[in-house]
Amino acid sequence: MNPSNLKYYLAQLHRYNYIKIVGGNRYKLGLEYEIINTEEYNQLKNSLTTALDEALSDIKKTLVDNVDNSGQLSQLSTQKTNNQRVKVSG
Repeated sequence: MNPSNLKYYLAQLHRYNYIKIVGGNRYKLGLEYEIINTEEYNQLKNSLTTALDEALSDIKKTLVDNVDNSGQLSQLSTQKTNNQRVKVSG
């Protein structure tokens, strides 16, 4: 493996708290790493996913409540939508 790629991958793993530096010397023989338990990360990920899912369902419920029987948005929600600009960058 290319040393530059290895350095990049180790930096990414360290940034996302999958590994931690436990010893060594960066200028002589290199650093020593240890794998961190990912259970805490998985719990955080699950709680964030749950919070985002709840927020999305609230938004969907609000939109459904604003649709009248003919399938058109009510006047109030149409006015709010027209006054707000959303920039989407890809």
